[in-house]
Amino acid sequence: MHLERLISLNNLKIFSVAHAEEPKFSLYAMGGAKNDSIFPLPNRPIGIGTDPNTCAIIYPAGTAGIESLHCQLVPQGDDWIIKDFSETGTWLNGKKIAKLLEYHLKVGDVFCVGSLENSFRLCSGIESTPSSRIMPGTQVDDIGEQDNNSQQHKKSIWKMIFNYEGRLNRKPFIIQYLPLVFFVTVLYSFIYAIASEMGSGNFPVTTFWIILLILLFIVFLILCTYGWGLCIRRLHDTDHSGWWTLGASVPLLNFYVLYLMLFKKGTQGANRFGSDPLN
Repeated sequence: MHLERLISLNNLKIFSVAHAEEPKFSLYAMGGAKNDSIFPLPNRPIGIGTDPNTCAIIYPAGTAGIESLHCQLVPQGDDWIIKDFSETGTWLNGKKIAKLLEYHLKVGDVFCVGSLENSFRLCSGIESTPSSRIMPGTQVDDIGEQDNNSQQHKKSIWKMIFNYEGRLNRKPFIIQYLPLVFFVTVLYSFIYAIASEMGSGNFPVTTFWIILLILLFIVFLILCTYGWGLCIRRLHDTDHSGWWTLGASVPLLNFYVLYLMLFKKGTQGANRFGSDPLN
């Protein structure tokens, strides 16, 4: 079968394959947010989940039942292997598969991620259907606006501040976290000093200073939120839940949490929170 254009895995861009070989396998989505889409499979491992840094087939953040790295497909010769990394589960031909175990996929097999609604069928080559998103002669402009919006969403400041998914290894964590702690400490001291002076009557209580204090406090909260996300992702790298951050406020336990974040080596290879950031 000759197709002039295909959709790439990463961001559903359309690219020309007029002089390329047709992919041996593809995934056909039969429900959920990806319904009626076709994903050509490259000869390399691909992830399915909500984390754009570790996954090729990406669901919107917050999609019910879908985790950061939910499952992974790995080529093995002329076969494919599926491996589940989630808490909510992955189903193969109607049966839930065990977490972190490998299962063989063959053409025609159907697997579901998170729920039975998000289902995919492994196909030989490109399986074309009348309503599928891959069609001969499709133009890039047809989905250009959607693609641009998706890229902007991934890089948005909001996403950067409230990023609690995936993993972060030691070096980038330390580079970001230690200067952040210093700046937050200085900012807090400044806010506390001004508020104390205003409360004691040694400093004029004017609208300007009140508004400034409120703005500085908002900045303080945003920075703390960003730092909390760094800690959660660092704990994920050691295969610990983000709830361990609460241990930082418990005497003695806080030393263990600090050890995990600053000194413990991350899990080698993928864990339940995503693929190895060193790879």
